[in-house]
Amino acid sequence: MHQISDVAKRLGVSRSTLLYYEKIGLISAERRDNNYRSYSEHDIEKLIFILQLKDSGLSLQESLDVFEQKLRPDLLQEKLVLLDKDIAKKQQARELLAALIGQQSLRDFHIQSESNAPKAHQVWLQSQGLSSKDSQRLRWLSKDINQHESYMSEFNHIFNSLERWAPGSENETLAALKLIPGNIKSILEIGCGHGIATLPLAQHSKASITAIDNEANALDYLASKIADKKQQDKIQLLNADMSDLPFKEERFDLIWSEGSAYIMGFENALRYWKDFLKPGAFIVISELIWSTDTASEKAKKYWDRNYPDMQDRATRLAQAKQLGLKLIGDFSLSDQAWNNYYQPLKAAIDKSRSKLGQSEVLNDIDEEIAIAEIRNSEFDYQFFIFQL
Repeated sequence: MHQISDVAKRLGVSRSTLLYYEKIGLISAERRDNNYRSYSEHDIEKLIFILQLKDSGLSLQESLDVFEQKLRPDLLQEKLVLLDKDIAKKQQARELLAALIGQQSLRDFHIQSESNAPKAHQVWLQSQGLSSKDSQRLRWLSKDINQHESYMSEFNHIFNSLERWAPGSENETLAALKLIPGNIKSILEIGCGHGIATLPLAQHSKASITAIDNEANALDYLASKIADKKQQDKIQLLNADMSDLPFKEERFDLIWSEGSAYIMGFENALRYWKDFLKPGAFIVISELIWSTDTASEKAKKYWDRNYPDMQDRATRLAQAKQLGLKLIGDFSLSDQAWNNYYQPLKAAIDKSRSKLGQSEVLNDIDEEIAIAEIRNSEFDYQFFIFQL
């Protein structure tokens, strides 16, 4: 016979736990002459066996039932399924912890965070010491804080050689401009990049243009183009963040943004930018949209990862209307506009393969090109022209 303190130490449980087991009938105690509890070896081994069953995910009662030969295969199968799910969750938790300390990729974490909690994701990135610019680039490009610097180095190696950073064409830029009535005196272009839209806007309007981008190298490149075209007096370049504009409210007659509003999100961009428009002024945005309700699973999976806020035309129009914006006109970009972006991009990555080898950047671009080539009528870029 064994005293309660010895049994508790042997089993690694507390004295009160043993008393509880005794209370519910798992074990029984004998009283010695001194009134101390004592337990037989049989009771101890029975308890060890039942606790071992409990470690498999069974309750105490279920473990006792199994011990007493009331085995239910259906119950055990159900418990096995639950245990497998729990193991999968714990494995995901382990992988996340390993990624957070740099032992593996954080891509899945960033993608899920961007889809489920984008604002909190951005706040967290900036709390890690990333600038607004780098946090935006990480969210939409590298998707891995552990590999961000190397990813962006390879990304810039490819994209700095490209004139255009999104689908579009000069003809469609001018077509959108023609839909705007009245005399436009001031334009704010947001996300000007290498100036694919900046120069046509300058050449075909009388407005002064303030063109902003958060990429200094792009602005330097654009400055040389402006000098060649002798447009220095008409165009002012500014290195600025689209989500923190350094202007007074109600300053501009027109805000122009081709292929960049997604960084803030279409609705968030409209809500913030419209405050910088004069009453009755205009805003032009090109935005990626779903053009069918029956998109392929491959396209859905890709854009759920890369632009989870992507919507259809009707949704975007409803959002704009809710913000007090009236639709003046809209149209989809042509196939040529897509080719203007993807053909040079394909040539640039083919040229870079030998240098970059097995690169995450090349893998991402290859996947994007493959999705674009099978888009058919599933998704498109849409020019929207709104008036405040």
